[in-house]
Amino acid sequence: MSALVENPLFWIAVTVLFEALLAIALVRTGRGVLLAAMVGVLLVGAAGLLLERFVVTEREEIEAAFDDIADALARDDLNGVLARLAPEAAILRTEASSRMPRVVINSAKVRDLRVSINARANPLTARADFKAIIDARDKQGEVPYEHFIRQFSVGLRRDGDRWLLTDYTSRDLLDPDAPR
Repeated sequence: MSALVENPLFWIAVTVLFEALLAIALVRTGRGVLLAAMVGVLLVGAAGLLLERFVVTEREEIEAAFDDIADALARDDLNGVLARLAPEAAILRTEASSRMPRVVINSAKVRDLRVSINARANPLTARADFKAIIDARDKQGEVPYEHFIRQFSVGLRRDGDRWLLTDYTSRDLLDPDAPR
């Protein structure tokens, strides 16, 4: 069911498919009633696209949370990052507070995001697995690399109308022998 409101390609593909079938039938039979059916299919497809556009799922909210964090990192906005970390995530908060001032982040991107939501938990919790691609420079020159690709597994908790990060594990994808 979430495919109906998470990806516009579903509505586009179904609409194009039915419009093509109806167009073929119209050409073969010449029946004008098929034009009305084509208009109906077009209206249903447009309604589906509007539904997809305006309904925000939990997965899309989690994507937005990661986009917010990536934007805050790129702006060097420590408070923006901390706003997305749960108060009980002391390790995450300490790491962000100690590491961010040491680096200049040029860009941060999230790729291959996979989200699993535990709807039975109260409040809702989730686990997100993704690749983070970060271009950053160490201000002190101690780290010679400027391009980092890490695989993350992040725990999240719903807090009101937003998702907060609670914990994480990661590994370096460019150097598999590097410490975690």
